[in-house]
Amino acid sequence: LEGFALAPYLDLLNHNPQVQVHAEFNNTSRCYEIKATLPYKRYDQVFICYGPHDNHRLLLEYGFVSSNNPHSVVYIEKDVIFACLSKKDKQIAQKMSILKEHGFLENLTFDFDGSSWRLFTALKLLCLEPEEFNLWKNVLHGASVSEGNEKKSLELAKRICLHLIHENQEAMQKVSVLKKARSELQEHLQMVEALRLEELRILQASAEVLANLTSVVSSMT
Repeated sequence: LEGFALAPYLDLLNHNPQVQVHAEFNNTSRCYEIKATLPYKRYDQVFICYGPHDNHRLLLEYGFVSSNNPHSVVYIEKDVIFACLSKKDKQIAQKMSILKEHGFLENLTFDFDGSSWRLFTALKLLCLEPEEFNLWKNVLHGASVSEGNEKKSLELAKRICLHLIHENQEAMQKVSVLKKARSELQEHLQMVEALRLEELRILQASAEVLANLTSVVSSMT
């Protein structure tokens, strides 16, 4: 396959999301070279970074999760968003259709800094009042419609975040029970637990960021 190659010994180097290296093929030596940007002491383990991968990708492609991964995010499914929306909004179906058509129902995430731009943009569109609905294109281009829309969007983001925190806590309780009952699954369950714990930390950090932003917006109105 184009872009793939066998590199003997390269797989012996473990991943650390914090490190940086320069890796390239040296045409003079005819060797693939990896150079660390920081010095290592003798006998220290040398790490490389497999790329800016979140823990979901690391688990799926490499079979492990990385603690304190700065690239970790929590992906938000459209069903979760729908469950947290007000069912009184008669334009929900139309709004969801617009988001789907413009690719705004994919790659929606929370990270340690709160909601991603894509997620918050989607929520702003979903929170448009009937009299604001004709401005949906402006929202997708990043425009601010009104202070009321910003506040509603933040409150919806916080509601989604708290919903996912509760889901994660329930999932971790089930994993804890399984760890006691199924000793043969310990290794797999520990990875699931680590992934869930990382997601919980992200969501708790996001909830705090969103609460602070909501207070700021409320003080301005």
